Amino acid sequence: MKLAMRIGKHYKMREIQSRHFIDLAKACRYPASKLLAILSELAEQLPDEALSLSEEFRRTSIAHDLMDRLIESIAAQCAATLRTIKASSNI
Repeated sequence: MKLAMRIGKHYKMREIQSRHFIDLAKACRYPASKLLAILSELAEQLPDEALSLSEEFRRTSIAHDLMDRLIESIAAQCAATLRTIKASSNI
């Protein structure tokens, strides 16, 4: 997955580590711990929200096979983000 805006020098999500978000927070004079907490909260909630939206689409006859793959990708990226953030908090 490629971002529209970079974090540090990276556009690709798989290249971004917690330290890049920490550096971003520092550059913006924002508490790094607060940013990581917000990112964790979003990563925990997003897969369920995406699944709910998909189910709503199915009820209104807006269903597509691509939707299942998209939701799987969202869940996988969120899980990877949570692992990265949790690993950095153990240091």
